[in-house]
This record gives sequence, C-alpha cells and structure tokens, in this order.
Amino acid sequence: MTSISNIDVEVVFATKEHQWLKQVSVAKGSSAIDAVRASGLDIHYAAEVGEEAAWSLGIFGQSVSLDYLLRKGDRVELYRPLKADFKDVRRELVKQGKVMGQSTSKK
Repeated sequence: MTSISNIDVEVVFATKEHQWLKQVSVAKGSSAIDAVRASGLDIHYAAEVGEEAAWSLGIFGQSVSLDYLLRKGDRVELYRPLKADFKDVRRELVKQGKVMGQSTSKK
C-alpha cells in the first residue's frame, strides 16, 4: 500500500529474450532515474543497461530526461541503444534491390 507521500509507478525494460516489469512506490517529487534505481533494474540487468549517464528513458513511449518528475501511474521505460540506424539499413536494402520486411527465403 502506498503512503500519502508516495506514488506508484512501473519500471519496464526489454531485451530480445525477456521483458522486465516492476511496480515501485517512490516519494512524490522523485525523478525517473530514482524509480529505475528503486526497481533494482540497474542491478539485475547491469550488463545490458550500462552506465547511468548513458541511459535513455521514456514515459509511455515519449522520451524524457533522467530528472523528469514522476506522476502517479507513470510507466518508466529504459531504452536500449539501437544496434543499427533503420534509415541506414533501409538505404542499404534499396541498393540491393530489397525492401524492409521482405522475406529472404525462396519459395
């Protein structure tokens, strides 16, 4: 149960293999980074999430700063860096005469 001076938020993180979701209660006035720390995500997925300074966070799909002030019910999302820029991938496929989403298997 949440005290009057706390708010409940969710913290989520996904890898190719797993989705991690945890409900946490943090003090009113807490930041997005405070919620990630309170969730333990930074400990459970230390190798995947890397250093705090490089974290990219969002609330319901919208990028926010690490010091974003949370509101009741927010879902803090920790984003992994992209391995490839999709625009570059698309350009390379076009050069090869292919399109994104096209199957490479022959029928």
